[in-house]
Amino acid sequence: MKIVDAHCDVLWKVWADPSMTFHGHTGHATGSSEPYRLQASGPLLRKSGVFMQSFAIYIPPSVSPQNRFYTALQMIDLFYRQIVKDGTEWTPFRTAIDLERASRHGKRVAMLTLEGADAVQGDLLHLRTLHRLGVRVAGLTWNFRNEVADGVAEPYPGGLSAFGRQFVEEASRYGMLLDVSHLSEASFWDLLAIHHHPVIASHSNIFEIRNHPRNLKQEQVKAIYATGGCIGLTFVGDFVSDRQPASIDDLLKHLERCCEWGGVRQTGFGSDFDGSDRLLTGLEHAGQLDQLVEALLKRYKEEEVRGFMGENWLRLFRTFFTDPPLAAERAQRHLLA
Repeated sequence: MKIVDAHCDVLWKVWADPSMTFHGHTGHATGSSEPYRLQASGPLLRKSGVFMQSFAIYIPPSVSPQNRFYTALQMIDLFYRQIVKDGTEWTPFRTAIDLERASRHGKRVAMLTLEGADAVQGDLLHLRTLHRLGVRVAGLTWNFRNEVADGVAEPYPGGLSAFGRQFVEEASRYGMLLDVSHLSEASFWDLLAIHHHPVIASHSNIFEIRNHPRNLKQEQVKAIYATGGCIGLTFVGDFVSDRQPASIDDLLKHLERCCEWGGVRQTGFGSDFDGSDRLLTGLEHAGQLDQLVEALLKRYKEEEVRGFMGENWLRLFRTFFTDPPLAAERAQRHLLA
């Protein structure tokens, strides 16, 4: 079973605290009672047999606007120095062929993603540079307004800006997969009106089950499926249930609704490990993913469980990031135009 997690915040956590290391022996803090300093450390992902992990570049609001792109570069540097390192266990994802090569050689795949376009600083050169450095998925916002769009936490949210439309066009030209998690509803619908390619929600749940502003409404979920994209249900307890602590059973209510809306082959998971301390009971770190598999197998066919745990994401990635590389081909056409 190939397990894929569409979102974690390991890069932000290691950037914020250099004493943390992705490839630590156990993930425990030395001499500390704190159970796991990294919820998605290398050893924990290995324990659960994770095949592909997405690593988000998240720029916290505390970073000054003029330093956001540089901070993204620092996190990318950490990705290459700490996670993929010498390539013996983890290989960076750039095109679909990397999935097949990793599978043949028994390696794991690490994908760079952008959680919000704050790092772009209103300059498409920065977006192109991030793509060349390996970023393949781009979210437009975090929770607030930036140069591209408004997020869900804006008190009076609008949609895409004029620059945001240029951002979407350029990301599309370079074959980047766009992520709608954190977008305001107006931004969401603005994006789908101009972007005629698959989109994903890497770490969002279902509003009709838990009415949290970070969750997606039925019309949004169906619209994502209609593009050919996928939704990654997240393990953040606040997005799962209004009763805390939330459980795996609570999470599966969201999955059940996705399946009712036609998403059996277009729904997976985006844990948000290392992005929250309020995770589900029994899913507090990546080493516990077997408990999720066990719960799924009690309710769904094995083929469906394989889809939820990873194959649904992989099917999209194999198609979208085709080889010969679709992204590079598009970029080359643009450069020669």
